[in-house]
Amino acid sequence: LTKGRGVRRCMHIMGIKPEEGLAIGDAPSDFLMGRKVDNFILMKNGLPHPGVQKALDHEMRHHPGRTLISSDITIDGWVAAMRSILAAKE
Repeated sequence: LTKGRGVRRCMHIMGIKPEEGLAIGDAPSDFLMGRKVDNFILMKNGLPHPGVQKALDHEMRHHPGRTLISSDITIDGWVAAMRSILAAKE
């Protein structure tokens, strides 16, 4: 089981569409979740992690606009990212 499969299964059970889903992570493996939803928040503290830049480059090339990088490494970064996503949806 991968994080992506887990998210996909959970969304299926709960009747959540990909455009309604959100994943948050800070590691390369978290991009597996991000590929199952239309909104992925990469926490800023993940940027120095080995492999994150490669995964981020791939996402930006193939799925522009789906990944948002938090502005901070704390809960404030998550809140700011959520506000940006909600504002874009209005």
